Amino acid sequence: MKFYGRYDEIRALSEHGHPFFIVLWGRRRIGKTSLALEAFKDPLYFFVGRKSPAILLEEFTEVVRKGHGYIPTFKNWDEFLIYLMKECSETIIFDEFQNFHFSDPSFFSTMQKILDNSSNYGIVVVGSYVGMMKKIFMDSKEPLFGRTTGSMRVTPLPFPTICRILEDMGIHDIREKITIYSVFGGIPYHYVLMEGLHVSSFRNSLERLVFSQIAPLKSEVKSVLLEEFGRNYTTYFSILQSIASGCTTLTDISNSTGILVQSLGKYLQELVEVYDIIERAAPIGGSRKGIYRIKDPFTRFWFRYVESHLSDLESGRFEYPLRKVIEDLPLIASYEFESIVRDLIGTEFNKVGRWWNRSGEEIDVVALDDENGRILFGEVKWTSRKVGMGELSTLKARAELVKAGKGYERIYLLASRSGFKNIDREKNTLLWSLKDIEKMAEEKYCKE
Repeated sequence: MKFYGRYDEIRALSEHGHPFFIVLWGRRRIGKTSLALEAFKDPLYFFVGRKSPAILLEEFTEVVRKGHGYIPTFKNWDEFLIYLMKECSETIIFDEFQNFHFSDPSFFSTMQKILDNSSNYGIVVVGSYVGMMKKIFMDSKEPLFGRTTGSMRVTPLPFPTICRILEDMGIHDIREKITIYSVFGGIPYHYVLMEGLHVSSFRNSLERLVFSQIAPLKSEVKSVLLEEFGRNYTTYFSILQSIASGCTTLTDISNSTGILVQSLGKYLQELVEVYDIIERAAPIGGSRKGIYRIKDPFTRFWFRYVESHLSDLESGRFEYPLRKVIEDLPLIASYEFESIVRDLIGTEFNKVGRWWNRSGEEIDVVALDDENGRILFGEVKWTSRKVGMGELSTLKARAELVKAGKGYERIYLLASRSGFKNIDREKNTLLWSLKDIEKMAEEKYCKE
């Protein structure tokens, strides 16, 4: 698959001053390596495998030899790194950099020593395991703490970019694009697989990527998270499965998992701050008590529909889990449809989120523009029924309960999968159909 998007990231990397030592980090399959190779042309690229130091050094020497011709044999990492600093004008990329922790942890202190005595280098290190990468570069006790000139967390591709990818794959219907995105999110690897397997529809993507004997994503989430969590994975898995099933408060997660509230906080904090897998969201203009959600759509999907049906899947019984997904599709798609609308709101709003209260009343979108004194309230509907004045009246009534933005100009947004009926098009009311959203996504991709 060709390279899509990431224009802001490429610009930031290419405009970084010299010398540089940049860290690209993020979860596996997110496209970090592709980004580095797109931003820095013709680099010296070293893949760090979990091998002995001697074998790694031999492999790296061969990479340099192919690029530079004859070079001396290196006895250790000091000689190798000194040569790179003095003789190599290319950008140097170390991929899966965290693997030095397993292969030869002394590499980090050696690199620190060489960097401290050099002033002409361009180095990019790429790492997949978020917890370990944060420890290597953000722990004040580690040798490379404070040595980087820049750090970039590589995030999933946004919906507009995924729309373009699916369009190029021959999937043109906006409903199909939204439902596919609702499950597979913005992970580039998923779409590389779709292209290779000639996926042509949402159901087809499920059958080929998840629900078959040789489905490539059937165990993907498990293998990634086992590497992150290590031997304590069972506790983290229980928490993630609980959140995926709908338990979003501290009390609900505790009751579901059997983990005491006083112990649970530590794990939730690590899942938020160290592993970057879940997030805590609080209502805009409401209670400070937040709820927890899994950030990545496919991780959320995997824990709800794959992990909970492993016995069926391992036995080759795919029909029931697949049928369950199809039955729940309105719920799955509506959840992510809300996120898509929030992301399309626009950068002129400085804060975008949701609102809810203890009585169970909710507003799908609340956006604040403090600079211009505006607040937007939005209702997002993924249903087969057209939206009318009833939904608009309900939205306005709930907006009166929100404490934020008092005295601000009020704007109301209705976004509907199935269109609208009998709505007075007032000046401060926005109506977004799927056609509108498709157009906005295309415009946003072209502006990136």
